[in-house]
Amino acid sequence: MPPQQPSAPGHPGPGGPPRRTGRLALIIGASVTAVALLATGGALVWNLSGSRPYADLPSCRRLLSSEFLDSMSETEGLRAEGEYEEGEDLESRDQDDLIGYLWCDVEDGSEDVMSVSVNLLEYEDDGSAVEDIRDETEDFLEDLENGDWEEDLDTDLLDWATTSVGDGGALVLYEPGYFDEETVHGFASFSTVNVVVTVFRVFDGDVDTEEAMAELDDLADRVHRQLSRESERA
Repeated sequence: MPPQQPSAPGHPGPGGPPRRTGRLALIIGASVTAVALLATGGALVWNLSGSRPYADLPSCRRLLSSEFLDSMSETEGLRAEGEYEEGEDLESRDQDDLIGYLWCDVEDGSEDVMSVSVNLLEYEDDGSAVEDIRDETEDFLEDLENGDWEEDLDTDLLDWATTSVGDGGALVLYEPGYFDEETVHGFASFSTVNVVVTVFRVFDGDVDTEEAMAELDDLADRVHRQLSRESERA
């Protein structure tokens, strides 16, 4: 069983109730819920930034299209599977500001390769849904700097950095410990207007840390641009 899942005020974790059986799915509830908070730290209220809020999200096949996946060697020939769920249908302690949740998974046989989760937040509240969890962001950054994140989740943090994708966020690369000793896991988490996006990747265990961080940043940027093109705006 994975370690206890950190909580995110007002939101289910990225993934909600566990639904996947792959190695990556085992660690998502334990690690990424807290990290998704980091993405909100750079979020701007859209009526100040000039960006139009997102009103609806695309399907997985549009967000991670065949052209998108075929352009990368690690996902060439693979296809995305997943679904969109209404916020009111997700079991959570508080979901008033969550409009919907999209989860897209890319597997090679039974092996996880990458996935993308998107939380669509309320946009008719002048941005208060995003601002409500900014205090939690500061706590999480402190946990990363102090090493508490590694200790709590029984992982070895290899590297982390901020990213300028969207309105800002973080890149995190780590060894998942007892979940899998032969791979390195990474994710980029960022916000853009009223959505919080987390992009996951599984790397070979001997991957170069600097190269993996650069790949995560580039992948996040590509997902951000694809999301912007394929989504419906308010």
